Amino acid sequence: MLVDSSMNKGELDVSYITSRLIVMSYPAEGVESAIKNHIDDVREFLDTHHADSYAVYNLSNRCYRAAKFQNRVSVSVTFI
Repeated sequence: MLVDSSMNKGELDVSYITSRLIVMSYPAEGVESAIKNHIDDVREFLDTHHADSYAVYNLSNRCYRAAKFQNRVSVSVTFI
C-alpha cells in the first residue's frame, strides 16, 4: 500500500512503501530544487518524523553531500 505524505514548507514528494521504508526522488539543491525535493527539506522531514532512526540509500548515479544527512548516506548500491 502506497501512502503519500508531504510537508507544507516544501511540499515533499515522499511515498511510504511500508512504515519503515520511504522512497523519494533525488534531493536537490539550487535551481533544481524548484521542481524536486530540496535537500534541506528532506533532512528536516527525516529528522522530524524519524529522528535518529533513518539511513539514506542513494540509488542514483549522482552524488550529494552526505553531511546533510549526518553522514548516514550509503552509495555502495550500483545497478548495471
